[in-house]
Amino acid sequence: MTITFLVFTWLSYPNFRAVYLLTFKFQETKGKIISSEIKEIKQLEGDEAPREVTAFIPVFKYQYEVGGKKITGTRYRASNLGKEKIWAQNIVEQFPANNEATIFYNPEKPEKSVLTKELPGGFWNNLFGLITLFLLTIVVALKKTQASSDEREDEPRYKGFENLVKSSEH
Repeated sequence: MTITFLVFTWLSYPNFRAVYLLTFKFQETKGKIISSEIKEIKQLEGDEAPREVTAFIPVFKYQYEVGGKKITGTRYRASNLGKEKIWAQNIVEQFPANNEATIFYNPEKPEKSVLTKELPGGFWNNLFGLITLFLLTIVVALKKTQASSDEREDEPRYKGFENLVKSSEH
């Protein structure tokens, strides 16, 4: 059951894989933010009756140097997903244009970079929910096992045992 849960979590959260695996070994360097703005995009959401929703993402352009080579990057994190304007505004304010910033880059492919290695906030909420569901499933399974065990203890272990005892007494 634990393995199933872990596999489900691993498969369900491509953002986790993207952020954790892709940026885990990233090294840091100093760079400069060239531009920092919010991009408004329209996207469809929902399966049965899709509706158009507005999402806001922080858009950056920054430069950094690795091994004497100047590189331009654009990614905030491995997953740039966002919806709330206030969230995007807060991110843009953290990385204003013409300021220095720490840049995280892939040492094997220095052109791959991000401004942060943090996981999306929704990931933690969903993971907490999945862990809670997993633990509740274990508790229910243990209760059922215990109830089933208790029922078996109430029944005679060997059918006909009483008859055997009675016949031996005669």
